[in-house]
Amino acid sequence: MPPIKVRGKKRRKIPHESPSWLRPSNHLRPCDPFSDSRASIGEPPRKKSRTHPSRVLASLERLPTELLEEVFFWCLNINLPKASPVLSSALSSFHVKSQLFFKAFSSDHGDGLQHSEELIDILYSKQDVANLQSSILRLRWMTTEFLRLCRPIFFERTLWRLSKSFQWQWIDGTPAAKLTHAQVERFVQEAYRYIREREEAGKEKLGHLGWSYIVSDEQTIDIQFEVLTGIVSLGDTHAWPPARRWKLINCLDECRIPEKLLHGPWTDEKCEFLTVLLRGGATVDWINSTSGEVAEWGLYDAFKEHNERAVRLIIPNRFRQSFPHDLFVSELHFYTSTIACRDNIKHEKEIFGVGVTPSMEHLRIAAIDCDCPLEILAVILKGENFPLERKDPALTSWALQKKVEGDKRGEWLLNVLDWMSIYWEMDDPDAGEFQRSS
Repeated sequence: MPPIKVRGKKRRKIPHESPSWLRPSNHLRPCDPFSDSRASIGEPPRKKSRTHPSRVLASLERLPTELLEEVFFWCLNINLPKASPVLSSALSSFHVKSQLFFKAFSSDHGDGLQHSEELIDILYSKQDVANLQSSILRLRWMTTEFLRLCRPIFFERTLWRLSKSFQWQWIDGTPAAKLTHAQVERFVQEAYRYIREREEAGKEKLGHLGWSYIVSDEQTIDIQFEVLTGIVSLGDTHAWPPARRWKLINCLDECRIPEKLLHGPWTDEKCEFLTVLLRGGATVDWINSTSGEVAEWGLYDAFKEHNERAVRLIIPNRFRQSFPHDLFVSELHFYTSTIACRDNIKHEKEIFGVGVTPSMEHLRIAAIDCDCPLEILAVILKGENFPLERKDPALTSWALQKKVEGDKRGEWLLNVLDWMSIYWEMDDPDAGEFQRSS
């Protein structure tokens, strides 16, 4: 049988021989003290590195860092650091990031959005300012840890400005005319050291710091700083709401919550960041983006994780329906007290949630599929615009089973469903009667 020939290019066989640098060096010349020492001892020659011609820096890149920062603050174009590695390195310090954050979000004028007028001179319209705020919130370095570093700075700046503006006597008795910035800075540092020591000792977290200024025998001014949200309140001791407020984050109507904060896994840092944004006025774009769908899936993630705090942040808690008060007080007496302290929120009613409208489907998934605790079921039922429908057979069967097992959720949910059925029939007289078998 003839041999099979493989088509292709024929290569000449090269006999195997050792590399030249391993052969005996009898033919080498005497060692030259000025020659390469590697060749004299028989080592392989070092490969020559390819040298690229250095890029000529642009005029903007050759500016000092101080001038680059001024240019950046005057143009407020967050894409400028992305233009080149040189600009990115020069504009990546904490000072630049914090000043950009304060310039875009914080106001020196108290409650309201007067600070946006200064930005409009640079960015031409309020929509541009809102887009700038939304873009900053989406940046990678915009995290909960960054906000924690900015809070004492904002507190210190606001406290210093108030003391000088109103000419109040300082806490230790120092007149406003002789007050120094170092005294205010030292006070803020001691306050935050006290907060850290409480957290390390495992004690309950402080919701706010506060002290009073005695203006006269009849008037006392309170200043309070909310530790979590970074809101400084100024007002009379016996009056509420406060006369003026300064917020760490003051968002325009079109400022959007980034999608990274609308889905699980729900950590304490993510919930804290979302809380601050909701208190600042940030919203979700339900029409021109998929953020609403992400928030819906984030609610299901919160059900699976049994994260009550995340559920309350997603579902609006502006309760408009007249559920009997005893349904939520007998078993959930802590609903209006413990939860507010847990989140360090003094006035929980100001947090309206992301905006996912609760439904019977949410209640079924939370109870039957995810076996959520009673607190989460109560948050869903007390959500804004929760639909009052006929009794759901699946929920009724689940509640009856839990009641037989001795689970307090069963009895409580049956009472709620009974009341919902009565309320629904009163609203629709032709609906007929619904009898529950016990």
